Amino acid sequence: MAVLMAERRENTNIIEKKERLRHSIEEDDLSVRAAIDILRRELEDLHNMFDQVTEPMLVDSIIYEIQSVQLRYMYYLDLCRARGIVSEGFNFDKLGNKK
Repeated sequence: MAVLMAERRENTNIIEKKERLRHSIEEDDLSVRAAIDILRRELEDLHNMFDQVTEPMLVDSIIYEIQSVQLRYMYYLDLCRARGIVSEGFNFDKLGNKK
């Protein structure tokens, strides 16, 4: 009887661990999506700034910032692709064509 109860307790612990792991992955996926949204907005802001500046040093600076944000954006999109996170806003085909 004690052995059966120990097995049930062990099975329950395994189920709880799997459940916690699933939740942590989902929460992590949400943070990846949030990062992508933030980076997308940052890229839009940088492109708007680029359209408005005329000073050569500022133009260069914004170009470097855009490249930096684009690399981080591509990193998170690749992470989504690897994890199988799918959203209507992500177009992996266009990303592949830019590389």
